Amino acid sequence: MMKIIKLHRRIHPGFSARDAYKLLYQRHMGAEHMISNVESARQYLYDELAMVIPDETIPLLEPLWENFEVVRINLTPFKARGIDPEKLLTAFLDSSKSSKGGFESFMQEWADLMEMVKNGLVNFDRDDFEKVNEIAFENNYPPMHHSEEYAKLNHPAYRLARCEPLLKNIPEISGEIGKFKF
Repeated sequence: MMKIIKLHRRIHPGFSARDAYKLLYQRHMGAEHMISNVESARQYLYDELAMVIPDETIPLLEPLWENFEVVRINLTPFKARGIDPEKLLTAFLDSSKSSKGGFESFMQEWADLMEMVKNGLVNFDRDDFEKVNEIAFENNYPPMHHSEEYAKLNHPAYRLARCEPLLKNIPEISGEIGKFKF
């Protein structure tokens, strides 16, 4: 977990407690909460793709697990490469049918990270972590948006996918797996 947290802190300015929570949530729970039905998921993807500016300077894939089992697919380089959005939608939908860990493993990693922050083993703002945890607790640990600062600095636009369905649907991106150094 800490290798992934450190990676995302390194590549994303403004990465805070809320962003760590979101990363761990996505890592274990996937993005099933984003799919009310296939048509709405399709429309949301196409709407978001219409708004992003193509950019190949950022990585196409960002790992949520060290082995790239689950990744974020950044939409700006995706759009720049001209990849068929239906392929991404299929990979996203196929990935939503199963998550890596589930709620219990998410809660365990969140508790572990909270403990590390509390003990000063990880350099995060303790008050920020406590506030995020309080909000999460009061709402039964729901999915959350990125922090305002993260959103402002990074303009996140991505979809989650498990590597297997992603590469099955978009084999031409196989060279992107493993590009990050931990």
